This record gives sequence, C-alpha cells and structure tokens, in this order.
Amino acid sequence: MCFSTSASFASGVVLSAVGVVCLTKVRAPKQFLFASIPLVFGIQQLLEGVVWLSLTDPKYAQYQQAAPYAFLLIAQIIWPILIPYAHLLLEKDKKRRKMLQWLTVTGTLVVVFLLYFVFSQSVTAQIREHHIHYRTGISGYLAKFGPIPYFIVIVSAPFISTVKRMQWLAWSTLSAFLLAKIFFDQYLVSVWCFFAAVVSATIWLIMDKMEYDQVQIL
Repeated sequence: MCFSTSASFASGVVLSAVGVVCLTKVRAPKQFLFASIPLVFGIQQLLEGVVWLSLTDPKYAQYQQAAPYAFLLIAQIIWPILIPYAHLLLEKDKKRRKMLQWLTVTGTLVVVFLLYFVFSQSVTAQIREHHIHYRTGISGYLAKFGPIPYFIVIVSAPFISTVKRMQWLAWSTLSAFLLAKIFFDQYLVSVWCFFAAVVSATIWLIMDKMEYDQVQIL
C-alpha cells in the first residue's frame, strides 16, 4: 500500500475479513473465485506490509528479496487470469462468455510476458516519497506501453459481465486505475493495487444480492 506499514497491514486485515464474509455468501461453486477476490487482495496487502517492514526495520531485512516477489506474484501474475476467468464462470450470455474467454486467453499471455521479467530479472523494491517503487527490469517502450494489456484485461472484465450490479465494480475499478495512473504513475503497481483492493469491497455488495440462478450455466 502507498502510505505506511501499518496502513498496509490494516487494509490487509480488513479486506481479508471482507473476503471471508463474501465466501460465506457463495451459493454455487461458480461463485467461489469471484467471491475470493477481496481475500486475495487482503493477502496481497499483507504481503506489501512485509515489503514495508523489510525496507524500514533491520530485523526484517532478510525478506527484502523474497517479499517483492511474493507481492508481484499476486499483483502481476494472478490477477490477469483470475479476474477474467472469475467473471467467465458467472456469465450466462453466450456472446459475453466468448468475449471473456478471449480475455482470459489474453490475460494468460500477459502473465507469460510478466513471468519472464519477474523471474529472469532482478526485482527490487524501494521507498520513494512515502510510496513503494518496484523495479522488474522492464524499461523503455515496454515499461510505457506494457501495462496497457494488463489493465485492459482486468478493467474490461466487469464491463462485459451481465451480472446484476457488476457495473458498480466496473466503473469503480476504472476510476481507481485512472486515479492511480494520473497521480501516482511512478508507483502504479503499488498504488493501483491498493485502490483496486479497496474497490474489491464492492464485491461484498454484489455477492449479497447475487441470486443462485444467475450462475447456472446452461
């Protein structure tokens, strides 16, 4: 998270609790991945809390190498596949399902690209102006335009969905991304993940109103 160690851990605990509540509202197996999103975000924020600790407290300096990899594993590797696939499982409309299938394939390709840089390059994290800056070895045009497919996959998935109230998640996710991009571009990975994590609380409201028959795929 973009402010402090305590804020990262606090948001992680709250989001994990929201995630657990969402999972209690699962009425069909196909809802499970979607309902788990806040919990995964909570774990991600707790991991960034560990990144903060490793950079600010000498007692945890031993985690300076492992913690950024753990955070990026969720931030850049899990989300491009989990988000579109979770929406695909909920979708009934055949045309929308086809779109989400292609989006999941695109997300998989994004993951392959990011996996190469995360595990073939030296990943480091630094604190700059009260934010965490992650360096993954991506530079030049790849650094400038590479994130575009990533965010297209994640942001467009809820817009494609026909599930009731999913537009709440769609517009709030897009707003979160634009806010992070415009004001925190150098720290986009960290700040975007925080805003997206907060947005994921919307899933609680969606799950609360989701009916069983919405997820019965014929």
